[in-house]
Amino acid sequence: DVDAATVAVARENARRNGVSALIEAAAGSLGEDWPWTDPATDCADVVVANISAPAVIALMPAMAAALRAGGTLIASGFIARDEPAVFERARTSGLVPGAVEREGDWCCLIAHRPAEHAAPARSA
Repeated sequence: DVDAATVAVARENARRNGVSALIEAAAGSLGEDWPWTDPATDCADVVVANISAPAVIALMPAMAAALRAGGTLIASGFIARDEPAVFERARTSGLVPGAVEREGDWCCLIAHRPAEHAAPARSA
């Protein structure tokens, strides 16, 4: 998360649940705000984003690149009318879109990076 207070809450929740040794949380984001020294490629088994469709679409290639082969993206916080664009951006970023969960107008896409990652499709 980009909010340091939110990161503190995540750390406290991890501590309360006995999993603090299993996670690393820091304020930042993919791209220029990446908080760690190692590059944001092939570094995560799961990427979770609860942000608007424009942000999901803009960050999709970086989120896909951050996933290890076989990893899972959970992208939520976008509304139903944006589902086709988010689905397509996942596909063109090299992910395999799977389930789309809906709650009212809100959507959540679950996509996977193939075990053997292929290069993203090129837009025409």
